[in-house]
Amino acid sequence: MAAYRAVDVDSGFAGSDCRFETPHGAFDVHVPLPGRFNVLNALGAWAAVRRDGDELVVTGTDRVPSAPGVRATGQLAPDAYRALLRRARVFVTAPRREDYGMAQLEALADGCMLVTNAAPGPYAALPLARALDARLVSEDLAGALRAALEDPLPGYAERALEAIAPYRRASVDATVRDELVPRLLSERAS
Repeated sequence: MAAYRAVDVDSGFAGSDCRFETPHGAFDVHVPLPGRFNVLNALGAWAAVRRDGDELVVTGTDRVPSAPGVRATGQLAPDAYRALLRRARVFVTAPRREDYGMAQLEALADGCMLVTNAAPGPYAALPLARALDARLVSEDLAGALRAALEDPLPGYAERALEAIAPYRRASVDATVRDELVPRLLSERAS
């Protein structure tokens, strides 16, 4: 019998539910991606990178009961979520499609290294993640996560703050004031 395996996989359009069986116990998981292969990818990444003392914190859902090395927080208030990001070393996400990447930008702003896969859509954080450390953008999430945890590039957090500068409120406000509003007003006057 495999040390880590997914059983009772129920996959639908909204994602996949299954039970992970590990040497440390079993727990239910929801992977917000359809298809058994996505469940196996999540299981494989966790199994490959987990070390004693490591903790995987899953936010936004209560569907991941406590298990050794796993903690579910459920929905968090915005301040509590940002406080969690400030304590985390790595933010891991594997979107099938990303419409913007606001959570990823927040993670970069709070000092987390971003581990992600390439995904279609206007994924604003993706080129930033590649520029900060291309090793952390991969379909091999386990390898990318292990690189982040065991071999982080020096100065990542400082460079991330510089990279997200165009997305900060003051920068966006200046772009709206100096570029967008004048264009809209000139088009209206025409």
